[in-house]
Amino acid sequence: MERNRADTLETDVIIVGAGFSGCYSLFKIRQAGYSAKILERGNDFGGVWHFNRYPGARVDSDTPSYQFSLSEVWADFHFTERFPGYEEIRRYFHHVDATLGLRKDTIFDARVDEVKYDPAGRRWHFRTTKGLCATSKYAIFACGPMNKPYMPRFPNQDMFGGPVIHPSAWPSDLQLTGKKIGVIGQGASGLQIVQELAKVDCQLTVFVRNPCIAIPMHQRQLSNRESEEMKNYYDAIFSEAKFGSSSALPYNHNTDLLRCTTEAERAGLFERLWNRGGLGLTQSNYRDIAFDKTANACLYDFWARKTRSRMTNPEKRDIVAPLDQFECFGATRVNLEMDYYEMLDRPNVKLVDLKKTPIQSFDRQGIVTKASDASMHHDMDIIIMATGYDSLTGSLLDMNIHDKHGVRLRDAWKSGISTYLGMMVPKMPNAFMLYGPQGPTTQTNAPPFIELQVDWVVSLLERMREGGMHSIEPSEESCRSWKRHVMDAFESTLFRDSTAWWTGANIPHKNIEPLVFLGGVQQWRHLCSRSLDDWESFVVSQ
Repeated sequence: MERNRADTLETDVIIVGAGFSGCYSLFKIRQAGYSAKILERGNDFGGVWHFNRYPGARVDSDTPSYQFSLSEVWADFHFTERFPGYEEIRRYFHHVDATLGLRKDTIFDARVDEVKYDPAGRRWHFRTTKGLCATSKYAIFACGPMNKPYMPRFPNQDMFGGPVIHPSAWPSDLQLTGKKIGVIGQGASGLQIVQELAKVDCQLTVFVRNPCIAIPMHQRQLSNRESEEMKNYYDAIFSEAKFGSSSALPYNHNTDLLRCTTEAERAGLFERLWNRGGLGLTQSNYRDIAFDKTANACLYDFWARKTRSRMTNPEKRDIVAPLDQFECFGATRVNLEMDYYEMLDRPNVKLVDLKKTPIQSFDRQGIVTKASDASMHHDMDIIIMATGYDSLTGSLLDMNIHDKHGVRLRDAWKSGISTYLGMMVPKMPNAFMLYGPQGPTTQTNAPPFIELQVDWVVSLLERMREGGMHSIEPSEESCRSWKRHVMDAFESTLFRDSTAWWTGANIPHKNIEPLVFLGGVQQWRHLCSRSLDDWESFVVSQ
């Protein structure tokens, strides 16, 4: 790695982002003999786990599957919880850095705001907001799917006299005791925040437009001895996650159909999966849950009964766990909770059904909601906008990436996303995306899936080096074919009518299309493996 006379950093590979994708990429790229540098907008490793420090933030993948499979990393690290919180994940990233020596090849506080390709020099050029310039033969965009916060604008929002906070920018010195706090949005972050804040001496108002479906986490502490003993099975667990599971989660497979079972059999399975906690209720359930409305409704009814039994307030119960199915089970990401529904039931927590009384405006003292014949004012000291992200494409497009013809990716994708395998983009030579659009991505357990992606990229680079190839990009036809795969997988499920964030429906004026591949990790992996058999899917040059 060098700097030229114009003080431009030069290296073989520039990696944007220092989360799981960026860290594993740097390790594998260097191991393959290339020089590389990470450009990271934050001031430490961790990606989304560096920024998300709100109360209750934690993973929904069981220990030990939410980590790298590298034995040199896991050999002397112990997680202390079944589902680690953000502080433990940050501690894990410090351990990864110390073990793999990543910091010396990482530039922090380096937000990329322009990326261009020079066809003559056949190199990528990066610029950061602080004026750093870097150039490389290969580009890896590892910026993650949940890094561009989305905050809708309400009338008179700027009039509000208190702080308006997105969970991704949680202030470390925020005082909550004795405050009137409003939370807008009940996805994963909203759920986790409410679950914690309800225990604080405060008045909490939760504004719910679409309730989330959440199932028991069954969190527990792990002793060092248990963690160490579990390592006897790590290789098998990681192998199952990467090479056996459709979600990169090492849960048991179930090939049975609900329609072929008796009522007693399915009641027994539902109960067992519920009692085990975690995502087994979705991952190890009957395989027609995602395709058959009757099977899906059966699971929803079970969930509604179990959830409603945990609440005593009938009005709150009807808002967050209605008897009438309000969406397909799994159409939005199923969340994990510890005591969420009990916390909603507490007297210091008020629920506002935004479908009946939508937000009309903000004012200096709080929020005004509108009923059919009257308005209601909700006094607030703090408003938390747990309103999600411009997922999967937002961070990519904000970097102002240009293809080899100078066309911005934002413009190229104006009428729809075009990728190959969710990792390459037409007219972008030697460029790769990790954990991004049109891959299985957010339907997976991130670390094992990311390892599969990076290993594929490195295999492709090795084939190029062996064949004397200088540049590679996907053909237009291979991208069209992959888009058909993405659409076919989407249309084959009950989720085809979903308005979840992974369709882009939560962002005004964003195209509504499947942003993820719902065919599963193994189908995707098989197609990735086939693509390396020859150069048929690519345009290559020497």
